[in-house]
Amino acid sequence: MAKRHPVSLLCKIAHVSKSGYYKWLRCQEHLTTKHKGRTADKSLIIDGYQKSKGIYGYPRIKAWFRQSHGIPLNHK
Repeated sequence: MAKRHPVSLLCKIAHVSKSGYYKWLRCQEHLTTKHKGRTADKSLIIDGYQKSKGIYGYPRIKAWFRQSHGIPLNHK
């Protein structure tokens, strides 16, 4: 609705501050971006696990991922 009506009016109706609305909006964008990255990383991790025939644990998968893709990966 922010495209059709002023944000200040919508915030007044919803009883929220404009800064709160923009903070919420920023968090939504961050979560969407973060989720897309996780999906790609997950498929690459599964690929590495399958290439190792299920032998590698998380430390080796993490090292393989960093070595082959140049991206540091958290154990979580």
